[in-house]
Amino acid sequence: MMRVVRRLLAIALLAACALSALLAVSLPARGRTLVAWTAPHGRPAGVVLVLHGGAWRAAGPRTVALMQARARSFAAWGWAAAVVDYRAFADAPGDVVRAYDAASARYPGLPVCAYGESAGGHLALMLAVRRPLQCVIDAAGPVDLSRLGGTPQADWVRAKARAAFGDLRDASPTAHARAIRAPVLAGYAAGDRIVPASQGRLLRRALPRARVVELGAGPGPRFVHGAVPAAALRGWWSAVRAQLQRAARPRT
Repeated sequence: MMRVVRRLLAIALLAACALSALLAVSLPARGRTLVAWTAPHGRPAGVVLVLHGGAWRAAGPRTVALMQARARSFAAWGWAAAVVDYRAFADAPGDVVRAYDAASARYPGLPVCAYGESAGGHLALMLAVRRPLQCVIDAAGPVDLSRLGGTPQADWVRAKARAAFGDLRDASPTAHARAIRAPVLAGYAAGDRIVPASQGRLLRRALPRARVVELGAGPGPRFVHGAVPAAALRGWWSAVRAQLQRAARPRT
């Protein structure tokens, strides 16, 4: 009997811990989860906000689940990872700022970085305009929305950006490059037809101190929107880890 009771208590405790993680921050207007935490063993080196893509319109538990593998990787490297389930379109930038504020309150004094894929990369850079991040990692994020295009897919993304934000120039990180103080690492696949690698070149021009990596094209694993050589993808993740390690070191 006592063994059954202990087992039930253990299950209840695990459920409570999981619930508290998922309800770390909620949106008052709609009551759904904004941040889902994945914590490392021991004291974290810092916090990574993990921002999903989806043309600023994808949201919900299924979208968050797609980024949990990224969160687990960052946790394995010693970082607390927060997958941010921001609301669609114009609400997205404000939700990401609120997630940053929640992370800073949860882990005061620790460095906070933002990692984003596609639309999430755009939001990570826009967050760096408004908050003092220790680093930004942009994986195939559009940075100059007014100049995004050249393929039917990229034209479609630009149309979604216009629907989300209206003024494409003001919503573009390149227009606010002077306000981005955090070190930036950005990666683009040479064969990407959704967010072309030309966006990375525009970022480098607007923010010369950013490190922009252009991954090659060809058969191999997927990098956000398209296939890249396996060696290029390994190099990218090595660069990501090195970027986080630099951010974790106290500045002298």
